[in-house]
Amino acid sequence: MNPDVRLSNLKDHCEFLANPALNGRVPGREGNRLARNYIRQKFEEIGLTPLFGQSWYQEYPTQASGKLVIGKNVGGALEASVRNMNAPTMIIGAHYDHLEGIPGADDNASSIAIMIETARSLARHGSETRRKHLAFVAFDTEERPFYLTPDMGSVYFYNHSPVERIDCALIMDLCGHDFPVPGREDSIFVMGADSSPMLAETLPRITAEKVTPFIINDRYGGDKSDYYVFKKGRIPYVFLSVGWWECYHKPCDTLDKLNYEKMAGICSLLENIIMALAAKVIPAKSVDTIELEARYLCLLTGQDIAPHRPTMDSLVSKIKSTYLGRSD
Repeated sequence: MNPDVRLSNLKDHCEFLANPALNGRVPGREGNRLARNYIRQKFEEIGLTPLFGQSWYQEYPTQASGKLVIGKNVGGALEASVRNMNAPTMIIGAHYDHLEGIPGADDNASSIAIMIETARSLARHGSETRRKHLAFVAFDTEERPFYLTPDMGSVYFYNHSPVERIDCALIMDLCGHDFPVPGREDSIFVMGADSSPMLAETLPRITAEKVTPFIINDRYGGDKSDYYVFKKGRIPYVFLSVGWWECYHKPCDTLDKLNYEKMAGICSLLENIIMALAAKVIPAKSVDTIELEARYLCLLTGQDIAPHRPTMDSLVSKIKSTYLGRSD
């Protein structure tokens, strides 16, 4: 894809979704409806097909807010080639809801924009090149008071999956800002390598321009975002996130804080991950990745780190509280 077109598209998506007029895309409100209709329209324009039978939407009731709120996940699919119709499905997902009064440019308009543009690029490859089905899902009801409850959109999706077999979930959250360390602004955390030996082997080999991935285990930060239900269900997963930053869940999470060049790099990284994983069997088996993580932490911090847990845990406790902490 023309880099200028990709940058322009990313900006357009974020400008719509993080427009203050949408008032945070709160579930059950008009801004949320406008956001999901926009995502559905883009999925349709790209050439995806509805994921939920004849519908783009998966509707479900929630009570976590103390009143009935109808959540709606938005989903589109790219089918595998005819000769691979019995192939499993890879889920590519990000939540689109946010909090009242906060634009939510980074959280999570950025990830939705990246997902749309990655889907656009992959749709152009043609079905004859696809070895697995791809399902692109914009989850609703991720933020409080739904977070880590049965009313979370990704939890409902997992429990009422429209696909027969999921072999991997690729989830994004907080993917638009600069990493808050001078000289490391292009960094992004990649979690989930420990959920499959194939991921531990493959992810370190995948790179992209304008972004530097750092593999780390989520045991340092605890369950986060929409990947948690897939992890709980022992589905191999990859979670991409730049992590916590000073404007997290604050009104300053605005469009001017986004790094669109970096987001374009994450599009390429995500596409490269999808293409690599689509050609492989992904066994669901936990694997010890401590030596792998130590290598990346050396790069991230500039310190020599011995690959044993006392040293790792001491250092990463700071990384956890500073960059991976979350209090949804």
